[in-house]
Amino acid sequence: MSTSAPTRQGPARWWGDLGVRVKVLTAVTVAALVAVSIGVLGLASAETAADRTTRLHKQNVMGVSAATATQALGQTRVAVDELSRMAADLRTTVGRFTY
Repeated sequence: MSTSAPTRQGPARWWGDLGVRVKVLTAVTVAALVAVSIGVLGLASAETAADRTTRLHKQNVMGVSAATATQALGQTRVAVDELSRMAADLRTTVGRFTY
């Protein structure tokens, strides 16, 4: 009784008939293409992330600047009110002064 190995047909036979060198070069080429694709996608994602970060930074800086300006205006109003009160006190004091 003899058993023979099943014969391959189609693409499997074609691939099996190729030499080792061709198979290795094919594997290396596919790996290089995958690596280049991943690199390109990574760069595109990094650029998108950088754009988002820049936009967030600008929005936050503008928000902080607006808050600082609002705080400065509030402090200026308090200072003006204090100066006005002091001027009124000074007028009252000078009005009472006799020569």
